[in-house]
Amino acid sequence: MATPFANAGGPVRLFPQAWDARIATVKGVLLITMAIASGCQGIFGMTWLKFPILAGMILYSFLIAVAGTRVVRIFLLLGLICIPLTFSYVDDAWKVMDVGSIRAQLFLSFFTAIMVLREPAFRSPLLQEAGKIIVRQTQRCRVLLLLLSSHLYHFHSHRR
Repeated sequence: MATPFANAGGPVRLFPQAWDARIATVKGVLLITMAIASGCQGIFGMTWLKFPILAGMILYSFLIAVAGTRVVRIFLLLGLICIPLTFSYVDDAWKVMDVGSIRAQLFLSFFTAIMVLREPAFRSPLLQEAGKIIVRQTQRCRVLLLLLSSHLYHFHSHRR
C-alpha cells in the first residue's frame, strides 16, 4: 500500500509533496534575508549580525536536510563530521570556525545570486531552445559549443 510520503519510483519523502512549495518559500526568504544581512555586515560593519546569520545558516541546513536529496544529506553529514575533527586536530579551532563561517557567508551570497537568476533563465523560451539545441549534439560537439558560447558571452559582456 502506497503512503502519501512516497513518490512512484523515487526516494521515500520525509514530508508530503504539498509541503515542498512551503519549504522552498521559506528557504528562498531565508537565503535572501541572510544575503542582505551578510551585505549589511560587510558594508556597514554590523558585526552583531554574525550570530543571526549563523542561526539562519543552521536553519537553512536543516531545511535542506529535510527536503533535500540523498546526496545533499550526505554532504551535510560530511560537514557535520568535520566539526568535531576540527576541534580534535586544529590548534585554534574557534578561529578556524570563525573564518569558515565568514567564507560560508560569501558562498551563501553567491548561491543566492545564482538562485535569483535561475528563475528568469528557466522561463526564457530563447534559452530553453538554445539548451535543446546543445543537448541534441554529440558529446564532443556539445563541449565545443559550450566553450565557444561562454567565450563569446564573456567577450560580448566586456565590450559593453
